[in-house]
Amino acid sequence: MMNKILPGLCLIQALVVALWAESCSEPPQVPNSVWNIDTSNGTKVTYRCTKGQLFGEQTLFCNASRQWHASPPVCKDCSKKSTCEEASDSWKVPELELSWLERLYDFFHSPSSHCMKPRVENGEITSEGKERYSAEDTVTFQCSAGFQLEGSPYVTCTENGGWKPELPKCMKYTTSNMKEFLYHGKKLEDLKPRLELYKLSLEIQKLELEIKQKQEA
Repeated sequence: MMNKILPGLCLIQALVVALWAESCSEPPQVPNSVWNIDTSNGTKVTYRCTKGQLFGEQTLFCNASRQWHASPPVCKDCSKKSTCEEASDSWKVPELELSWLERLYDFFHSPSSHCMKPRVENGEITSEGKERYSAEDTVTFQCSAGFQLEGSPYVTCTENGGWKPELPKCMKYTTSNMKEFLYHGKKLEDLKPRLELYKLSLEIQKLELEIKQKQEA
């Protein structure tokens, strides 16, 4: 497991290094260790041993001369207690899967080309549900029982991290708002002229049939 963890950690550390390129150089490499950077109040790096115990300065500070203020620590194999009595507390790398580290790297590497899972009140995604989507991914919504979808049931993840078109709404069904509901993508109210034309066409067909029957008689 350790062999899987370390390559992923190196990727994350490589990202962090770019954040202080204008201050000190990359922290000194210490075998059998990992480190993390803190820039909230100046720049400092803290080492943790992945094997053995730590001797020396656990935290190095970047001074005004853009140099680390002390020599890096070392991680010693403490197979004998007498050799490690003065060691600092060591920290073991948590058992994380490499796939988790890869997702973390991918998230920071390209945050704007992904969308978080869209949520619609009283609605659900009928297509494959994920927590994050890539650009051009499309999801399909449907409403819970007793609710009617208003808007497009399909939305697509854009490169800027948003959804297009805007997310639909699930409206509670009532007789008063029935005219606002959709029928094959169109509001029933908008279909009223079509229904009137259809009724008129039926009346014309009936009249033509009556005329034809009289002529044949």
